Amino acid sequence: MAAFISVPLKNSQEVNLVPPLKKFIQRTYNKDGGSDEDTIQALTDLNTQRINAVCRKLDKHENSIDTLQRYYDQLAVMDAKLPVSEDMVCKIAVLCCHFAFPNSIKSH
Repeated sequence: MAAFISVPLKNSQEVNLVPPLKKFIQRTYNKDGGSDEDTIQALTDLNTQRINAVCRKLDKHENSIDTLQRYYDQLAVMDAKLPVSEDMVCKIAVLCCHFAFPNSIKSH
């Protein structure tokens, strides 16, 4: 007989990514590019896409796939343009984010 394990779903919370990404862009490129209106609008659009794709319940419809695909495409473009290391992501996650499973991150 097969045994099943019940695992609760992990919920994402709405987080405003605009200020930390703006600061990261300013530090990475050593200029005031993070305050450019086009940059702020692009970051705001990315944040909205994240909220729509990750934080809201998606129905079983083709529009949900489009929402996830647009967000994934933006992440792929960002990955190519912004130099982010795995170590940097871990530090940001520990310092800035609230996790649904608090025991999943252990301090070193």
